This record gives sequence, C-alpha cells and structure tokens, in this order.
Amino acid sequence: MKACSLFKRKKWFSMVVFLLAGAISVLHFSNWIASISKHAELKLLRNIPKAKDVAVPMLTIKIYTAGGIGNHMFWYASLLAIAKDNDMIPVLSESFKITSYFNLTKVGFASESYNPLSFRRPSLDAVASHWKQVKELGCCCFDVQVTNLSKIDTQLDGYFQSWKYFIKYQPLIRDQFRPNKKILRFAENLLNDALSEYTRKQATRLQTVVGVHVRRGDMLDKVNVKLGFQVASSQYLNSALQHFRTNYNNCVFVVCSNDLEWTRQQLKSDSPSDLIFISSRSAIVDFTILTLTNHTIMTTGSFSWWAAYLTGGSVVYFRNWTRPGSELRNQLCPEDYFLPNWTGI
Repeated sequence: MKACSLFKRKKWFSMVVFLLAGAISVLHFSNWIASISKHAELKLLRNIPKAKDVAVPMLTIKIYTAGGIGNHMFWYASLLAIAKDNDMIPVLSESFKITSYFNLTKVGFASESYNPLSFRRPSLDAVASHWKQVKELGCCCFDVQVTNLSKIDTQLDGYFQSWKYFIKYQPLIRDQFRPNKKILRFAENLLNDALSEYTRKQATRLQTVVGVHVRRGDMLDKVNVKLGFQVASSQYLNSALQHFRTNYNNCVFVVCSNDLEWTRQQLKSDSPSDLIFISSRSAIVDFTILTLTNHTIMTTGSFSWWAAYLTGGSVVYFRNWTRPGSELRNQLCPEDYFLPNWTGI
C-alpha cells in the first residue's frame, strides 16, 4: 500500500514538472518569436528596403502623445534626416498622427498586426525599447551627437526641433510635407473665395498675401504656462503687421487662429481693411491655407514654425515666446530654432 501511494505521488510530481517545463518552453518560444531578429520585424514594415538590407540598422524616435501637428512634423523631418546622415533605416509606427495629411513615403511604418503566439499586438515602441537609447540635450537646440550614431538599432528620445537637422534635405522635406489632394483642394477653395470677396469689396489688386497665425487656446493651459510658453501680445502682432505694410505693397493679411474672437479685437486694420479672418474648423486646413500665402507672421509653437518654413517667404517671429528663467527657455537655442533670415520682433 505504501509503495503504491509513493508511486502515485511520484507520478503526480513528474506530471507537474512536465507541465511546468512545457509552459516555460512555450513562454520562451513565444518571446523568441516576438523578438526574432530584424528579418521578422521587416515583415511588419512598409516603405523600407527589402530583406537583403536587413544588416542596415534601424532608427526610430519616441513619440509623445501630447504632440500636435508641428511636433510630429519635426519628429518626421529630423528622424528622416538623421537616418540619412547615419545610413540607417528610419522607422515610425503606422499610428503616427500625420500620416493621413502628407505625402510621407521616405520612412518605414511598422504595422501593429496581431501576434497569435504572444497574444498581444507588438508595437514599435516595445521593440525599440531594447535598442540603444539616445536622448537629446534640449528640445530646441541642435544636438551634434546624433550626427554620428553607432551602427546599431537606435531609438531617439526628444523633440529635435532645429532646422539644422534637415536643412540640407530641404527639397525632400518640402516634398514629404505636400498635403493630400483633398486637404489642398479644400484649403485652396477657402482661400481663393476669401481673396475674391476681398478684392471685390475693396476694388483693389492684391500684390502681397501674408499669412498670420495666432495661437492661444492650449498655450494658456496651466501646464504650458508653467513650462514657459507665452502667447503673443497685441503689441507684437500689430508691430508685425506694420512691418509688412512698410516693406511690401498692397498687403492683405490672412488670419487663422484658435481664438478668432480675441484676435479680431486686438488686430488693428488699415483703412480700408486689409485683414481677412478665416476659420476652417480644421487645424490641418488652416495650416495648409497659411502655406499658400507669400509670407508669414508667426506666434507661439511649432505649428507656426512649419507654416512659415513651408511658405518660404519673409518671416516675422515672436521673439519672446518663452518666459525668462523657465524650463523651456533653458532648452532654447534661438540660433538653432529660428532660421537666420527670419526677423524677430
């Protein structure tokens, strides 16, 4: 009887050990499949070289969910340029915010398709968390360390908001940020209708169209104020308007803002009026309208920055957009952030 009982206990113990070992093996196999080298990862990507180039290291950038259109444009442009400088493959997630707005064809996009072996959707961030991490020195300064990266898979961490990262690829960047046809057509129609109505009422011929972007709204949130953002004053805006009136003939100012009520009250018009206020109720349409003008008046934030950069004419920027002594001011290198031919007021 005792021998039989001992045999049963040994049998049950062997079965438990066998099941435990099997579970561990399955877990290890699942993890191995989930991270099985670049060959498997490449099957999840589009817009990148084929498997023969798997030896080329990948480069991605950490995306913060709070970032808006302008931040995403800096992430894309800087990632693309840094990857080209270092002979790496630039990669982003398919969920990247601005993919539906622009002609983004030079960066690989990782799919987050279901993996039945790991019972989860593997993300680019999860894979890249095991790559080498390179953090920028400041959000609005050119960081020379990223121009000479190690030839291994790398994830950048930061905002990388400097024209110096991508200036030598300017034609490529401009091409990548061409809006899709639907957005462009809608923006062109809104702008053309507004300008036609203006010339009909004023009985004048336009020579210079200046885009004016006035950002308030989220810039007045406590978190942004604490960080160091400052919104443009009416004094700055009217000085910028006068700058163009003095230096260009027959100006008309096309104004887009997330606070049009305040903006209408603060901007002083010439007589007859030279101000046109447009509200498309869409940030990307407003952005596209601004890029269709000849010159730009910026206020606070990267949205204005990119509108000015893509427009390509004369630019006036708000010099005091960061509060002295703030965290944001300490991370700003004006010569790296604003182009040298732009005018600060």
